[in-house]
Amino acid sequence: MERRAFTQDKESNINRKYKDSVFTDLFFEDEKAKERELELYNALFGTDYKMEDVTIEKIRVDDVVYMKLKNDVSFGMNNRVIVFCEHQSTINGNMPLRDLLYVARTYEKIVPVRDRYKKEIYKIPRPEFFVFYNGQSDEKTEFTQKLSDAYLDNDDSANVSLELTVKVININTKAGNELLKKCKVL
Repeated sequence: MERRAFTQDKESNINRKYKDSVFTDLFFEDEKAKERELELYNALFGTDYKMEDVTIEKIRVDDVVYMKLKNDVSFGMNNRVIVFCEHQSTINGNMPLRDLLYVARTYEKIVPVRDRYKKEIYKIPRPEFFVFYNGQSDEKTEFTQKLSDAYLDNDDSANVSLELTVKVININTKAGNELLKKCKVL
């Protein structure tokens, strides 16, 4: 088994610039973003909601992965927190870990501190995690990534106490994903 020290990586002097992606502009920043989020939600979950039927709450957590990235898209609707950590051109195996960090910070924003310590359960929206892939390498139409795949000791995956699953969806035209027909803006 590989052993690792539990120390923080100190690459703080790396100077990188990141720019909001077209995906974020379309699904978060633009004046029609909420309509597009609803279209995407309906496509992902096989629903047919109209704008007058729902309330969509945009959610933005800054500095999620300590890189000041702003290419994330997430919103709350129908008792779910939909997390699209990003639209990717390269598959990143760390998305479950990044989404865990993201959703924890999201819950910190939406659950009042006082309510975290009450005897009664504070009901939270169910998270859903998606990554949209449009890179050049051939990938499956859809597949999942799991947080437990990153555990140093995952010998007994049936008894994992914390799991997080990310659905990766290939939105390349040649992949033929039905989602492209249901959500035209993709």
